[in-house]
Amino acid sequence: MSTAQKRLLIVDDDPRVCRLVGRLAERHGFAVSHARSLSDIEGASKEAPPALILLDLNLDEIGGADLIESVARLGFLAPIYLLTGADAQAANAAAILGRTLGLRIEGTLHKPLDTDRILRLFASFVDGG
Repeated sequence: MSTAQKRLLIVDDDPRVCRLVGRLAERHGFAVSHARSLSDIEGASKEAPPALILLDLNLDEIGGADLIESVARLGFLAPIYLLTGADAQAANAAAILGRTLGLRIEGTLHKPLDTDRILRLFASFVDGG
């Protein structure tokens, strides 16, 4: 699969985060899709499967364990990085729940986002993913 064919799904209800991360991903050749709500995530699950998912743990309408359980029911197979402003303990609990439910939780990106870390993630994913 060429880099241009890899799709990144950004799940975040903050348009600024979506724009910033989307621009960074496009620089690495990702096709970018955004989901800002549970219904958007459900719609994205019916499209071409993403190669990578960045999932904010707290959307306006749903968050935490409820969000993780809903995403798990949709059957995504892609690696997932959690986006969160929560403390490490809450992020770790969400990651453990996601893995228990069969999600490929690969790590956590804490807010405010570190653009250098995101760029390294995209570069490593493109090179090795």
